[in-house]
Amino acid sequence: MAPPRHLAFAAAGIDGRIAQCQSVRHERGTACVVPTPIGLTSQSCTPNSWRLAEPSRGIGAALQFQTDMTWITTATGNEVSLLHPQPGSINLRTIAHHLSLINRFTGATCRPYSVAEHSLLVCKIAELEFQLDLHGLFAALMHDAHEAFVNDLASPVKDEVGAPWHTLESRFARVIRNSFALNVASTTHAKAIKQADLIALATERAQLLPSSATPWPALAGVQPVRWVNLMSPACRTTPWTAWRNAFIERADALDFQRQQLARQLGH
Repeated sequence: MAPPRHLAFAAAGIDGRIAQCQSVRHERGTACVVPTPIGLTSQSCTPNSWRLAEPSRGIGAALQFQTDMTWITTATGNEVSLLHPQPGSINLRTIAHHLSLINRFTGATCRPYSVAEHSLLVCKIAELEFQLDLHGLFAALMHDAHEAFVNDLASPVKDEVGAPWHTLESRFARVIRNSFALNVASTTHAKAIKQADLIALATERAQLLPSSATPWPALAGVQPVRWVNLMSPACRTTPWTAWRNAFIERADALDFQRQQLARQLGH
């Protein structure tokens, strides 16, 4: 199922006022490991408004920024609870939009490199190097989808933060798996997806990061793939909207194939 050619996103301020994003046409871009995305759009959003908390009792007219927020506002205007995220507040287009604007490696790469582009690379590696079925490919594509809501932290930072971070990350990863029926596939293909993720990491380190003599323990024995050039002109000039749309299209195609297969099997 192909996504609409032009997606209009709305960003909601905490006070409920809506800043409507305007869809702007862009020239067609070329992705590196996926077919050329169609219907590229870009949004120019007015800044979200902020609500000041009600004056505390006894402080008179003094205003304070509200500090007890336990939710985030998404690009589509939904509010997602950090403590009790619900599948109904999470959708593919929100995930794709967020991931395409989150840089990997805390921005240390020699060009903008998003989690969405990384996810597409992991999916392609899972297909070409591990020959995973469509269920495994969908799980590979969505392996970092939770980062759309908790952001992408470098692995050393995650370890430094410790248990609280892993609890939050696991909470959203579980909701994502439930929302997209990926529990079985994620478990069945966990080893191959992890290896594909590490191969992508090795490839990204070799092609996008400054050279370093210090080895990364996680990459011991892992070799980068040679069939992708992350610094090709196509990759360097592809806008974030192209990666967003390519992520949506890949997910829609895999999900459609899953539904077709389920109907053929009588499920």
